[in-house]
Amino acid sequence: MEGERDMAEYHDSPEEPAEVSDLDCRDWKAIHSLEPPGPGALIVSGVCTAPSTGHRIELERQVPQGINPNDLLLRLVRHEPSGPSGQALTEIEVRYVEETDFRFDSVTILPDGPSIGVERAL
Repeated sequence: MEGERDMAEYHDSPEEPAEVSDLDCRDWKAIHSLEPPGPGALIVSGVCTAPSTGHRIELERQVPQGINPNDLLLRLVRHEPSGPSGQALTEIEVRYVEETDFRFDSVTILPDGPSIGVERAL
């Protein structure tokens, strides 16, 4: 797919997020690395295609979490460009990392995303 490749990392932001309904996201993976000496790290990643350049996309932990403690809920958040942007489809790698020894069975991407199983890496 043509377009620029940007990186997005998990972090807090005071900006107001935009709707994510026009994003095409795919290739979701969730890996829980439990390599010694610890602590473990849960890494969730995927690729989203934004409608233009300059977007920032991230995953944030949903607050509150759902009723299933074994399913981590993450919210996909898009931040609009702060200045002029090019009208080109742009692939953005999205990544969420959380230090944890808790063994989640699945991760669900909100609002409309898939539920993906968590792979273990020992």
